[in-house]
Amino acid sequence: MKALISIALYNQLPFTKDCLRYLFKNTDPKLFELAIIDNASTDGTREWLKNDFANSKEYKNVNTVIYFNDKNAGFSYAHNQAGKENKCDAIILLNNDTIPLKGWLEPLLEALERPEIGIAGSKLISPKFIGCQHAGIIFLPDGRPYHRYLGYPDNAPEVNKSELVPAVTGACFAVKKELWDLLGGLDLRYFCGWEDIAFCLLARERGYKVWYEPKSVLYHFEGQTAGRYAREDANRELFFKEWAKKIALWGNKDYENYKKELKLKDRGPKKLTIKGQKTRLYGLE
Repeated sequence: MKALISIALYNQLPFTKDCLRYLFKNTDPKLFELAIIDNASTDGTREWLKNDFANSKEYKNVNTVIYFNDKNAGFSYAHNQAGKENKCDAIILLNNDTIPLKGWLEPLLEALERPEIGIAGSKLISPKFIGCQHAGIIFLPDGRPYHRYLGYPDNAPEVNKSELVPAVTGACFAVKKELWDLLGGLDLRYFCGWEDIAFCLLARERGYKVWYEPKSVLYHFEGQTAGRYAREDANRELFFKEWAKKIALWGNKDYENYKKELKLKDRGPKKLTIKGQKTRLYGLE
């Protein structure tokens, strides 16, 4: 199986440089092609992509397409651009504020090889509070999505269990091409938020399952794009209008099981040093 990795950008060039550097360093080039969609960045991202990135020998061994939009069209529109041209077996949405670690891609592709799995998500570690940022998403009793085991150490047993989940985050989001094409990509009514969760629920309605795969590990700085939460209220209103009743009808055993498993004691987060204000982490060189 081979995947198209789609990265949507709006400014934040230092994060983009690090993301691409570790993507190429830690990923088998035979397993992916790359689409980069720039949503009218104004911080030098376009110039860097056209010159440094395009002419670097470091990035020459992967088939890459770069889209330059004339406005910030948002997360959904950008990834849909790449998805329309995808000839690979899967598409992986990857945020530019992530750092993929060695061996991150293979477990996602292996999960998608299973016929019933339509979407797979990774274990994401937050350098901000040094713990688990994403281990799958459940829904609270009122229908709100919630990150399981938020803040737990990344080596906690609960965090490292491969299993079916209600949803996964779009920060690193692997989807079978057949499912992406069936649903027509992401819902353009959402702008930079909630479209990933809605996509997971649509997939489940069509009979596909969502898988959390902790063997796939990335750092995720989260919420770094300017305007990320500009339409949060409208996104939330749309999501609840379309999904709150359906979530209630499906029942919420996921939350009840999670509540039973939840341990409230302090597990003691491990430390990780960040160099100044940069995104590079010790231990990755």
